[in-house]
Amino acid sequence: MKHFFKTWILPVVGVFVLALLIQRFAFFHVLVPSGSMIPTINGGDHLFVIREYFPKALKTGDIVVFKVWPDDVETLYVKRLIGTPGDVVKIFAGKVSVNGVALDEDYLKNRDYYNGVFYVPENKFFFMGDNRSDSKDSRFPEVGFVDKSAILAKAGLRFWPLDNFGLVR
Repeated sequence: MKHFFKTWILPVVGVFVLALLIQRFAFFHVLVPSGSMIPTINGGDHLFVIREYFPKALKTGDIVVFKVWPDDVETLYVKRLIGTPGDVVKIFAGKVSVNGVALDEDYLKNRDYYNGVFYVPENKFFFMGDNRSDSKDSRFPEVGFVDKSAILAKAGLRFWPLDNFGLVR
């Protein structure tokens, strides 16, 4: 019995504990809930995302996983970071500029003709989907500016479907 415990039980428990620690502190799996990031990421894609402990290290263009409501453990958003604390985001006829510099958004599926100016507050971030006409994002009050405490991870690797396997950018 002692041999069985050392040979089977102890290693299995060790691997299980290690997997839980990795999932809790290093990276985790996300099922993309919608098509708001098409063509970069499709609804139903599965990603491994890297936990983000230093949101100030994020930069415009990063794809990030966040929650809108801190108590909501089920609803995750996957969007592209557009504005960081202190930035001025201007959208005119679907074209986006940050602090007066136009963004080169070659990743967009389609542009909508939304217009607006957003002053990103301290400790908040501004996100938009790549499929602008079908994205609930920071332009709208339901999402709005996202607090740094709500940022969970940065997109890493798409592992499903296999034909789109690779790093997410």
